[in-house]
Amino acid sequence: MGHIVNPDREYHLLQQRLDLNVTGAPDSEVFIKILRLLFTPEEANFASQIPLRPTPMVLFHKSWGLLKRNLRNASQI
Repeated sequence: MGHIVNPDREYHLLQQRLDLNVTGAPDSEVFIKILRLLFTPEEANFASQIPLRPTPMVLFHKSWGLLKRNLRNASQI
C-alpha cells in the first residue's frame, strides 16, 4: 500500500507553530510559498519545534542532540 506524501508537511507545521504567536500566521498557500523561500524543509522542521517560552540552550542540546557550540554560533547570526 502506498504512503501519502505531503511535501509541505514541515512548512504547514511551522505555519501552525507561528500561528500560536500573538501576531498569528495565515493558513494560506501564499504564506506556505513564503516559508518555502525562507526555510529548507530541515530548517522548517527545526523551527517548528522551538518552544514558545525562553528556554536554556542546554535543553536544546539535550532534546535535539545539537552541539552547544553550534547553538551559540547560530544565536550570533
